[in-house]
Amino acid sequence: MSASSPQDFHCRQCGACCRVPGRVHLLPGEETALARCLGLDVLDFTARFAALAPDRRGLVLKDKPNGACILLDDAGRCTAHAAKPRQCRDFPFSWRNADSAAVCPGLNQGQA
Repeated sequence: MSASSPQDFHCRQCGACCRVPGRVHLLPGEETALARCLGLDVLDFTARFAALAPDRRGLVLKDKPNGACILLDDAGRCTAHAAKPRQCRDFPFSWRNADSAAVCPGLNQGQA
């Protein structure tokens, strides 16, 4: 599926994209930025919030037992919004799957 254009997307900040199971891969340095944003040292952040990627080539964020992102709070907001990983910031423009439109109410809605 092709990426949306900014004209086809308006983020509703509902957190729906953060509640579906999936891997959020961290680029080098993102664990440091996330740790700083959360007021943690990198080792504590990594132990609590990250895991080794299945291919053993980096880190991924852990999921909550219900499949939601571990950084999502009870109100559906990202606790590390100011330091969101690139993969999260780029949704839905650089990655999408067949279920994206069903998950994201902001897709194909245009600017609000």
